[in-house]
Amino acid sequence: MKEKSMSEKYSIYTLVDITPTGALRPGIEYAQQKVNQQKNLNTLLQTVSMRSVFTDYTVSQINKASELPEQVTSMPMFQSKKRKYSVWRLDFETDRDGVFGTNYQHLIDDLNRVPVITGLSGTYQEKNGSFYTAGNKINTVVIKND
Repeated sequence: MKEKSMSEKYSIYTLVDITPTGALRPGIEYAQQKVNQQKNLNTLLQTVSMRSVFTDYTVSQINKASELPEQVTSMPMFQSKKRKYSVWRLDFETDRDGVFGTNYQHLIDDLNRVPVITGLSGTYQEKNGSFYTAGNKINTVVIKND
């Protein structure tokens, strides 16, 4: 009998710059851009952690469309940016299964319209931007990994 997993693995793909810099405030060591990149990552992590505790995550940047799953490249916002990709992927594992509801809809809803800082090195440059997981401005896609 196969043992049921008590956790689930997810990937969040976004056009929003979530580069992990470790910068907490600007100054001699860090420019404002690095602080803002870290703020975007912190915002994403805090939104995810409203429903789940996770102790380990990784962030990677993808610059080639061929390295992205079809669920990502089929979204209109991603298609319009094919000429040059800057996509970030956050991979994480939850502390228990089912925490985001059926088809992880709670996570998709929680992330939708959460404000972010734009004008960084990302593909997404909309003024007064947000993570969008629904509608015609989708710039963030959640995928549950097997």
